[in-house]
Amino acid sequence: MNHPPAKPRLTPEQTELAATSLAEAADTLRRFFEALLPVTRAAAESMSAICRCLQDTDLTPHAGRPTRPGDRPAWQSPYGPPQRLR
Repeated sequence: MNHPPAKPRLTPEQTELAATSLAEAADTLRRFFEALLPVTRAAAESMSAICRCLQDTDLTPHAGRPTRPGDRPAWQSPYGPPQRLR
């Protein structure tokens, strides 16, 4: 069974307009992320410096020491074991 060829959904002018719009949107996003990069880099460096300072002053919860094991299994709440389903 031969089907007739499908008609194009966009005219060449519409295709060109869509390609141009897509290129402009991609360029806008590229410029946005390029502008955002120094800010995010600076924020990451600041957070890293804060973490280093907290570790150096022994103010982190673990500060390189092993954590204390819990007094109950991880699945158990402080209010006792879960009730059985009936």
